[in-house]
Amino acid sequence: MRILLIHNFYQYWGGEDTYIDSLLKLLKKSGHEVYLYSKNNSNIDNLWKKIVLAVNMFWNFNVDKELSKVIEEFEPDIVHFHNIYPLITTTAYRTCKKHNIPIIQHIHNYRFICAKGFLFRNNKICELCINKKFPFWSIIFGCYNQSRLASLIFSLSFYFNNLIKTFDLIDIFIFPSKFSRNYYLKNLSISFKKTKIISHSFKVFKKQKKYNKKEYFLFIGRLSEEKGIIQLLNIFINIPKFKLIVIGDGPLNKKIYKYKKYKF
Repeated sequence: MRILLIHNFYQYWGGEDTYIDSLLKLLKKSGHEVYLYSKNNSNIDNLWKKIVLAVNMFWNFNVDKELSKVIEEFEPDIVHFHNIYPLITTTAYRTCKKHNIPIIQHIHNYRFICAKGFLFRNNKICELCINKKFPFWSIIFGCYNQSRLASLIFSLSFYFNNLIKTFDLIDIFIFPSKFSRNYYLKNLSISFKKTKIISHSFKVFKKQKKYNKKEYFLFIGRLSEEKGIIQLLNIFINIPKFKLIVIGDGPLNKKIYKYKKYKF
């Protein structure tokens, strides 16, 4: 099968990016022909690019042109979407449908019902925008990219795409768990028939390396609010007997470093 993967890589490498990397290798190893069409948020490095980005949230002419060329040359049987914001956008859905390519959208977070993507704000679950026709709370709190202006543009483009039924172009939604699927079915107008569950895979090593036993705890993951890393560090400050090693990167890396200076 010829599979076109589409993914917008994040500024800080995370689980979704790792999944794409693993999926690409797995599909190729299984005998499929795979092409990855991608963008990277690290390329948004000046004011002009941010202005262009804001306009492109409604229709991205460059993505339409680039993706059309890829489809015409690669001739995929299906297209497998992952993250599309902010550089690829919903333009890619209409481009694929224009070429009659079946669209599969892999759900890695709650971006379809939450501008922030993970229903979490100020260290607690936030569902203020659930079932709202226009997510005005996300603008008030600056949920998208920690900016009210960015949240306004994102919310307007999302509202616009809902009005013109862009998301109805998706043929299948893939969820990693029953919980996430049920949550989407409860809070978004999608048909159960259009949903599938595919659990995340992991690589099994036949030979395990032996490590010297040491007394420490290990955190591996993205250094961001929703992962609970700040709460974890505060706990370990109060139990100096134990050592915590943190491996990862993310928007809280500078804040984590201050903890590490005093803790480790």
